[in-house]
Amino acid sequence: FQAEDGIRDSSVTGVQTCALPILAASDVPSAIDHDIDMRHISWVMAIVDAFEALFDSRTGDVMRVVGPAPMTQGDFLEIDLQALLAPLALPVRVIGNLPYNVSSPILFALLGAADGGRVFSDATLMLQKEVADRLVAQPGSGDYGALAIQAGLTANIDRLLALPPGAFRPPPKVHSAVVRLRFHPPSHEIGAPETFSRIVRGVFLQRRKRLSNALQPVAATFGTSAAELIDRAGVDGTVRPEELSIADFARIARAVL
Repeated sequence: FQAEDGIRDSSVTGVQTCALPILAASDVPSAIDHDIDMRHISWVMAIVDAFEALFDSRTGDVMRVVGPAPMTQGDFLEIDLQALLAPLALPVRVIGNLPYNVSSPILFALLGAADGGRVFSDATLMLQKEVADRLVAQPGSGDYGALAIQAGLTANIDRLLALPPGAFRPPPKVHSAVVRLRFHPPSHEIGAPETFSRIVRGVFLQRRKRLSNALQPVAATFGTSAAELIDRAGVDGTVRPEELSIADFARIARAVL
């Protein structure tokens, strides 16, 4: 987690104890801790104080990285990111532990705000294993869907760690995983981003049907037909949506005139 050239700051959401040593080891002068639960913020503040004392006695002033971090409370999906990130130099890095019930919306929010790596350079996230599986899934697999496609368009994704329940105290009932997203400009020309998103999400509502059938409801909202879009895009309409690559979906999105 050493800061890359030109990356000076870190944005942290949902900080847990593991994030403090990471920030201490990173060459970043400032950070922001944002959490929806005020109890967690109070807990992290107590831990930061403890870590500051520990690191002050063993390694000098290294914890200055974490010590002055402002801590803000609120729903990440409702905050003004521009205002939150105003004190930091762009791009920033994200470290987060995402709750299962809102992990997908937060992922989509991060992808939308990353601006091709200009706002967020990367995100290291702890997720429930099932969400991580969907995020790194490849075409043809049962986990492949809208999340993998929309994330893969603008990020390189790596699974870093698999964490069993025994890695936590008390142990949860689910397995977890840590993934890293490195944001970049879109890997394919998609035309209008909203069109691409509507098509990807729409066809996976009927993922077990052939593309020619799954695409029809979405195509109708654009005033065209699935057959016409498939013909313009030059893709195979007999396959299921989960068999299409990101490039295939980009061609379909561009076919919407």
